[in-house]
Amino acid sequence: SHEPDKNAEAQDKLRRINTWFAGELAYLTQKLADTPEPGGEGSMLDHTTILWTNELGKGNSHTPEN
Repeated sequence: SHEPDKNAEAQDKLRRINTWFAGELAYLTQKLADTPEPGGEGSMLDHTTILWTNELGKGNSHTPEN
């Protein structure tokens, strides 16, 4: 968020956004785990690297610090 850290409403919105993204990533991860690897052994998840990052450290001050 670009709002000041003390803005509780903005922090709550950001938390809800990140929770949504986490749920989407969990859904994708489960789908990969449930899908057999074509022509191979194991699941597609066994042959996948998942990385979730956030481009912001502190969006309101544009610093890379958490």
